Amino acid sequence: MHIVPTTSRLSIALILSLLAAALTSCGSDSSFRINGKIDNFGTGNLRVAYYSNGAVQSVMAPAIDGKFSMTGRIDRPAFARVYTGNGLVAGRFIVKPGETIEAEFNINDPTEIKLDGNDDSKRLAKFITANADIIRNGDTKALNAAVGKYVRENPKRMAAGVLLADYFDARGHETEAMELMSLLDDNVVATTSLNGTRDLMRTLAVPTDSLKLEPFPLFSVGDTLVDINPQAFRGTLLMFTDAGSRKSDSIKAALSALRIQARKGVLQIIDISCDSDTATWHASVRENAPADSLKKRDTKEIRRCWMPSPYNLQGFEQIPIATVPWFIVADSTRRIIYRGSSISAARKHIPN
Repeated sequence: MHIVPTTSRLSIALILSLLAAALTSCGSDSSFRINGKIDNFGTGNLRVAYYSNGAVQSVMAPAIDGKFSMTGRIDRPAFARVYTGNGLVAGRFIVKPGETIEAEFNINDPTEIKLDGNDDSKRLAKFITANADIIRNGDTKALNAAVGKYVRENPKRMAAGVLLADYFDARGHETEAMELMSLLDDNVVATTSLNGTRDLMRTLAVPTDSLKLEPFPLFSVGDTLVDINPQAFRGTLLMFTDAGSRKSDSIKAALSALRIQARKGVLQIIDISCDSDTATWHASVRENAPADSLKKRDTKEIRRCWMPSPYNLQGFEQIPIATVPWFIVADSTRRIIYRGSSISAARKHIPN
C-alpha cells in the first residue's frame, strides 16, 4: 500500500478545501428579492436604489394595484430605499445576499410599515411603528432622542444606521450626530452610506466662531460678476434658497423686516440660488418679488445671485451648505456668527 506523506496529505486537504470554498462561492446567490405592497399607491413605476459593488444601483419595477416584486444583486448587506416614479420615498429596508424581503408600506402614512425577511428590517419596522406619533407630528426633538437611545443601545445593528441616516435631524445637532456615528460599527456606517454624512457633520461640528467668511465672487441677477465682501458691512446675511423655499412665509416676513437695515447700508443680504438652472431662478425671483426684483433698488436691499454649483462654492470647504434653505451670518471682521436652516435664528444673530 502506498502511504501518502503527512505533508502531502495536508496539502491535498488544503487544496480540496480551497476548491470547495471556491465552488461554494461561485454557486452562492448574491441576489435578493423584495415582494411588496404599497397601500394607496395604485399602479405605477417604482425604483429600488441601494449601494453595492462600489456604486449606487437602481432596479425598476411596475406596481399593479400597489403590489410589486423586484430582484437585485448585492455583494454584501445593503440599505435600500423604494422610490415612486416622482421621487417620493415609499419605504426602506435592509437586506443581505440571498434574502427575500416581504414588505408592506403606505404611501400616505410612512409609519404604517411591515417588514419580514431578516432581523434588522423587522427591528426597523418595529421602531417606526412604536414611534409613529412623534414621526407623524414632526416632533424632531422627541424623535432625535428616540433614535439616539436606540443607537447607543444597538451600535452594531444595521437598523441603528438606517435610523440615524433617515430619521435623525442633525441640523443644529451636528455634535450629537457625530458622537452617535462614532458609536456605530464600521460595517453599519459603510452599509448605510453614512461616511459622506459623517464628513459633512465633522465640518459642521466645528465651532462657528472659529470660522471666517472670505470675499468671493457670484453672478448677479443682471448676469454680471459681483464680489461679495463681508468687511464692507456691519453684517452679511447669505441665504441659500430655491424656488420652493423662496415662497416660505417665514422667509418673506424676515426679509421684509431686514430690508430696513439693508437700506441703511449696515447689512448686506445675498440670496444665492440653488435652482438647477437660471430660467427657474429668474422665474422664481419675478414670482416672489414682482414689485422690485428687477429694479435697481433691489440690488441695494437684496443681491440676488446664482452659481452653477452653490454646494461647491470655492472657499466654502469649511462652511458647507448642508440643506436648502440655509443661512450664514457674518460680521465686519468676517467672523461667522450663525449658520443653519432657520431664518428666525439667523435674524437673532445679525449685528444691529
